[in-house]
Amino acid sequence: MNAEEIFEVQNLSFVEPAFGDLSGIEYLSDLLGIPAGNECARLLIDTEDEPLAFALSEDGATWWASTCLYRQMTGEEIERFEQIGGDLYQTERYLWERAVRRSFAKEISAAVDPAFEDVPPDRTGKLASLIHEVWGNSGSGPCIDCCCGSGIGSAIVSKMGMEPLAYDNDEALIARGLIAGRLDPEGTLCIDGRTADVFLPPAEKGLGIMLGEIHSFETEVWEELVMVLFDLCEEALITVGTERESELIKEWGASVDRKIEVFENERDPIYDRWVCVG
Repeated sequence: MNAEEIFEVQNLSFVEPAFGDLSGIEYLSDLLGIPAGNECARLLIDTEDEPLAFALSEDGATWWASTCLYRQMTGEEIERFEQIGGDLYQTERYLWERAVRRSFAKEISAAVDPAFEDVPPDRTGKLASLIHEVWGNSGSGPCIDCCCGSGIGSAIVSKMGMEPLAYDNDEALIARGLIAGRLDPEGTLCIDGRTADVFLPPAEKGLGIMLGEIHSFETEVWEELVMVLFDLCEEALITVGTERESELIKEWGASVDRKIEVFENERDPIYDRWVCVG
């Protein structure tokens, strides 16, 4: 189900230009500035009567919305809705979350030139073998995919029965993953991974496939990314290219009382040479 279907309109866009903007109100004035006509306001709530989104239209044909999934609804939004005398809509929160992710993923697919195919023919099998060794051949529930790239990890855990929640800040790689079918638009976010805990719920499992290269000048950024992944999942499976990088992951885990097991993966000496689990 997409956002238009939930709001029962033909054409709906978000005033926020990027998914990462949804946690703030920087673009809310653009929505509130729309000279909406009579009955051209719609408020979406969840089954607990908590607000999910507010939408306005000038002509009843083209609609603009802002969601409060990741922020509080403002008094200005509520007041504007009441002034216009709009309509109230209701849906399950998780359905709206999926619809919002789908909308922004669709924008990436439509507007961004995809990166070149970056998955060698034999890599999926090698990585799947590694993940199955650590987690078994099947699973369930959500699985965080940190710095997902074009989605090789997401594709593997999806086939295992898990629901990947993938994020990266590279639109071109995400576009490639969406086109290739490795990334599900309803479970994919283009965000700064250091803010992932704002946009995603905790999960039992989390992936960080081929993190790095972790150069000295950007170590702090990678540490923040890994620490957010640790916060989001109970057990993380991280691969890196060098032993030095694996030792950093181990140190960062120890700083939050997280025991990380490190071992060398002989399947793939280039992409996933060192594995960190914990």
